[in-house]
Amino acid sequence: MFYAVFGHESVNQKAQNTRIISVNISVRRYQQIIQYHIRQQDLKSVLSCCRRHGQQDPSLWVQALWFCARDPRTPSKVLEEILQVIGTFESCHLE
Repeated sequence: MFYAVFGHESVNQKAQNTRIISVNISVRRYQQIIQYHIRQQDLKSVLSCCRRHGQQDPSLWVQALWFCARDPRTPSKVLEEILQVIGTFESCHLE
């Protein structure tokens, strides 16, 4: 069996994880999707998940904030975006 390793995942693992993510999207399991990306420490995918599914599940943005706040390498622009979105949801719920 042939395995090419990219980061911590082989090609087969990556394909299986992609299928799992697709199934989770189809049944709206956004929490599992973002947790996977957080475990992979994949900031780009964490933000993509929030942008795609954050309207359906605003708590994704809070999880992204916790993830980013723990990493000193997180660009301030990313933190600003997350806080801005969270602020938008807060103002909607206060009215």
